[in-house]
Parts: sequence; C-alpha cells; structure tokens
Amino acid sequence: MQTTRIDKFSFGYDNPPTLGPLLAVVQDTGSLGPMGLDGIIGLSFLGQYACTEINMETSEISLYK
Repeated sequence: MQTTRIDKFSFGYDNPPTLGPLLAVVQDTGSLGPMGLDGIIGLSFLGQYACTEINMETSEISLYK
C-alpha cells in the first residue's frame, strides 16, 4: 500500500466542485477489478460532509456540506 497526493479532484457532471489537495492511499484491488470496482471512497473523505446520500438504483452519491 502506498500514499500519493492528488492536487485536484472533481466529480459530477454539472459544474462539479474541485477538491484538493487530497492525500490518497493507493492499493491494488486485485480480484475486485472484474466486479467493476474502480476505487474506494474512504471515511476520511466522506467525513468532510454533513450528509451522504447513496442512491443504489441510479448509482449516484450526493454529498452535502
């Protein structure tokens, strides 16, 4: 497992917020790759928000300050 710094990170489609710099942990997902796993969002990131809403039907995550 290694760490790296991400200078800019944005997500979303309409006027996405840009975050950064962020410290990220890089780890090989191994056998999870074929399951469509691109990455894991950790609690250190999600903890910056007052509320996190996950819509499993549309595969969308909404983050609220």
